[in-house]
Amino acid sequence: MTFAEVAVLAPITRAPNVAPTFTYAVPETLAEHVAPGSLVTVPFRARKLSGIVVALSPTSRIPDIKPIESLLDPQPVVDAARIELARWMAHEYLAPLSECLRLFLPPGITVHSDTVYALAATDAPLPTVNNLQADLIALLRQRGELSRGQVQHAFGHKTWRNALDSLVRRGIVTATQVLPPPSVRPRRVQFVRATLAGPASPTPPLSKQEAVAARRTAALDYLRQQTEPVWVSWVYAETGCSLPDLKVLEQLGLVELTEGELLRDPLADRDYVPTEALSLTADQAVVWSAIERGFIVARQGDKETRRQGDGATESPGLPVSLSPNS
Repeated sequence: MTFAEVAVLAPITRAPNVAPTFTYAVPETLAEHVAPGSLVTVPFRARKLSGIVVALSPTSRIPDIKPIESLLDPQPVVDAARIELARWMAHEYLAPLSECLRLFLPPGITVHSDTVYALAATDAPLPTVNNLQADLIALLRQRGELSRGQVQHAFGHKTWRNALDSLVRRGIVTATQVLPPPSVRPRRVQFVRATLAGPASPTPPLSKQEAVAARRTAALDYLRQQTEPVWVSWVYAETGCSLPDLKVLEQLGLVELTEGELLRDPLADRDYVPTEALSLTADQAVVWSAIERGFIVARQGDKETRRQGDGATESPGLPVSLSPNS
């Protein structure tokens, strides 16, 4: 049996001298999948909470340990280095370990699990059920798997929870803990490109106002020079046009507006120039020494070859200067 230390992702107050984690048994069905960093669901008093496994152990001195209920993500959500850093932060700043671990979770990840209900696959006739349970079974048979929120939406204020829990205990309905999809979505923006149709000098005129026509002409000329769709903000910056200008060009069939994902690069506008030579480790210094000797031997051999080819006259050549940063 394997035991897991789990940092429960919930505001739980513990004494300073008490470990910030709770011990749970790893079921045999999850033994090959649960690892440090795994996001799991665990029973906690009368609730089911999400938590992150921070360590595994083959033994435990705690009796009657409850098992982990489910694995919410097949891949660990944090690695060992970040778990260790979270432990240091919790100790250094007297902060809950769970809050420190949250800082390393992927953006938008939801740490609270949801429950998906479905009819159990069985050919046996259904046992006797009450009217509300019969309605729940009919709903699941008609619509398939449903989340807790979908069942709530279908039954409104009816007290369906106890009836559904009874069906789960009797094996008529299955309940699976799942992780909702991340709340963060890729940034979507508008792109524009020039169409293949349209003459070089568009007719009718792009505007009766000379300044507006010049602005739209500049945007069209710029887009015709591009080979791929361009983010509209770049077009605004390059030509001074606006979205209404591009929409007019689109109505004339000269450009096409589309929508797509814009990848974010927070370091795109920063240039980091090294100001001092890098310090090599002992192993790197040994390797560099061998490489440098090879360059010296090769340079001496090149000089000897030139000397033999030119008689006794050595070609001046260019000096070779190498450093560990080369």
